[in-house]
Amino acid sequence: AYAHLNVDPDTEQYEEAAKVFDRVPGITKQSIGLVLSRLPGTTGAPPDFERDIEPWFGGEAALAVVPGGGGSLGEQVQLLEVSDDKEAREFADSIAAGSAGTATYRGQKMNVDRRGLATALVGGFLVIGTQTGVQEAIDAASGAKGTGSLADDSKARAAREALPDK
Repeated sequence: AYAHLNVDPDTEQYEEAAKVFDRVPGITKQSIGLVLSRLPGTTGAPPDFERDIEPWFGGEAALAVVPGGGGSLGEQVQLLEVSDDKEAREFADSIAAGSAGTATYRGQKMNVDRRGLATALVGGFLVIGTQTGVQEAIDAASGAKGTGSLADDSKARAAREALPDK
């Protein structure tokens, strides 16, 4: 499963969403709260968007549920577009429990803390999730065997084409 949101004010998606949110302003606050509640913060509480994320956020966010190992239903991974790698890495370090260890997976640096929270900068996004989930994101981004884009999948294309333009 994959959900993607583009909150770059220069995009049509943002303009359309702003029209809806202007009519129901409470939804904006609830939406931001829901997204942030899925992210770990520096103190264990959800992060403060303006203080912790906005300085390095590039405008796109996604939530993916990728296949999990050992019969699990899946691994949840959050992806946040990065406009400043250094600040995004500082945020990733700040949400780690204790000192995170560094591992390399498919040539990609990944940090994993003592509770299993993993982070990596992958394809312009900060990926946050379990180690397995972040590895799955790295696999997809690297085109590893057994992964691929839904852009080329005929069933996914048919489902997208059946959706309304807006």
